Amino acid sequence: MDVILWRHADAEEGSDDLSRALTRKGQQQGRSMAAWLSQRLPDDYVVLASEAKRSQQTAAFLSKGFEVDAGLN
Repeated sequence: MDVILWRHADAEEGSDDLSRALTRKGQQQGRSMAAWLSQRLPDDYVVLASEAKRSQQTAAFLSKGFEVDAGLN
């Protein structure tokens, strides 16, 4: 089993950490990295994301079927 750790892309500032969204730059970063990763991952990969909005937005660029795991917060 291989594990790839992908940190969320550039996010907005804010005091409520879990609700911070991606910036426009972060959205571009997420799309670019997802395109690169998708060409290199096996067919049976699983994507996990924390409960943070920015993490889920980043994961969605790679897989609409990602799983949210609060343990990753």
